[in-house]
This record gives sequence, C-alpha cells and structure tokens, in this order.
Amino acid sequence: MVAFHYLLKDQFGSTSLMILKLIHLYGIIYIIGDFNLIRHSRVKVAGNKVNIAVGIRRSIEFEVNNIEQIRHIQNEKELIQDSASFWGCAIPLSLKYLIGFKDEINCQIKLKQPVTAYGFLGRTYTVKYMNLSLDDCQRFLKSVTETSEIFK
Repeated sequence: MVAFHYLLKDQFGSTSLMILKLIHLYGIIYIIGDFNLIRHSRVKVAGNKVNIAVGIRRSIEFEVNNIEQIRHIQNEKELIQDSASFWGCAIPLSLKYLIGFKDEINCQIKLKQPVTAYGFLGRTYTVKYMNLSLDDCQRFLKSVTETSEIFK
C-alpha cells in the first residue's frame, strides 16, 4: 500500500491520495475483522438451532430437526454436488487457484426442507446442502445429536 501511494503521489492531488488511503485503511480493517469473525464464530449449536457464519460474508440458521443427514467427508469427491449448496469455508472457492490452497471440506449436511442463506450485501438464496470445513467434525456431530431427538 505504501509503495502504491508513493508511485501515485505526483499524479494525483493530496485530497485524492487521502481518500485512497482511507479506503485502503478501511479495507485492511474489514479484512482483519472478517478474519477474526471466521476464527471465533463459525458454527454454533444453541438449543434447537444451528447458526453457521462465514465472517460477514455468508450466514445461515436452521433447526436441528430439519437435518436429514450429516456425512463425514474423507474426500471431496464424495460430496453431493448441487447448485443449492452453502460453502462454509474461510477461503472463498474462487480464490483457491490464486492463492494456491483451500479449506478441506470434511462435513456435509443435507436438509429435509430448503432454508434461506444470506450472502454478502444481503443477497439471499435457497440452500439444501451445506458443505463445511470444521476443525472437529465429530464434536459437531456429537453436539447436534445431543440436542436433537431425531438422532437418538
């Protein structure tokens, strides 16, 4: 950012550069805040509700009783590919080729009834499958089965 501003200092006025600096600073704060939200609050099971949030980019909430199946995924080739899928991973799939790595999907949830997911800038879409990258898939499965009467 500093080098970029140094190169542009002779081509633009000081007001334009100050606005550009503020935009860059806001972008850095946004990225740090999004990263911290992803680190601390990805999947929450509270009562009969499951709340999955990928930072401030995407979120979904559904009832545990709406879960038809939870599968532990060993290989991504086992995933059921569907256009109505929610991808709960920290690194966007569109960036996997740019940065060279991606999150490993290790859990897939199939819902009985589709639910509404919320995307960036309030965009909504209907979801039937959720593909999640979890730190401990077995602990998530245990917490969901303890709160639901369907799995007992």
